[in-house]
Amino acid sequence: MFSLRQALPVIGIGLLMTVLAAQAAVGRSARRYPGIYLDSFLAVFGSSFLLTDLALSGIIQVRPWFEPQYVAPILGMALGNTLTGVALLLERFTADVTASRGEIEALLSLGATRWEAAHGTVTTAMRTGIIPVLNTMAAMVIVSLPGTIIGQILAGVSPDTAVRYQNVIIFVMSASSALGSLTVTLLAFRTLFDERDRLRTDRLRARFTSR
Repeated sequence: MFSLRQALPVIGIGLLMTVLAAQAAVGRSARRYPGIYLDSFLAVFGSSFLLTDLALSGIIQVRPWFEPQYVAPILGMALGNTLTGVALLLERFTADVTASRGEIEALLSLGATRWEAAHGTVTTAMRTGIIPVLNTMAAMVIVSLPGTIIGQILAGVSPDTAVRYQNVIIFVMSASSALGSLTVTLLAFRTLFDERDRLRTDRLRARFTSR
């Protein structure tokens, strides 16, 4: 990949990485619904590619924008953190919707909209999805030195420049994870709560079934 000098092959490899990341995000979920793989792909693809493009074109200003030396590591880190957030969120959201079915349906029967009834569940799932990146940000530099800083300092780059690059990486990782988590929440919410304000847990299927 690092020897490529054309945009299409680089984009193709990036899409393959995204497909694998989306599949991995769903792989650990105990409950699934129709379209969960597509929702995962859209969330991972949209957030990771958007933040990678913003970092490369707007912040680092790489020319050409598809330079594999920059695309591969930044997109890889964005995908890795986003798939973690999406995986945790899908697992928590589907589990909470199932466990809180009675409470949610009671609120719906009393006239609450689907968003009002599911607000607590959505908030909890979102918090779960972004916990890993928040923990990383809280401990960074103070507790641990990120690989980007260490690698650049060992390569002879000044600490100030190394820290600036690390700030860009952290921005991409955190923003991509948060955006991906938000996107997959809205997509899953759309499937499990229909337009008639009904909870559709019948669309959920357990991954493992006991005999």
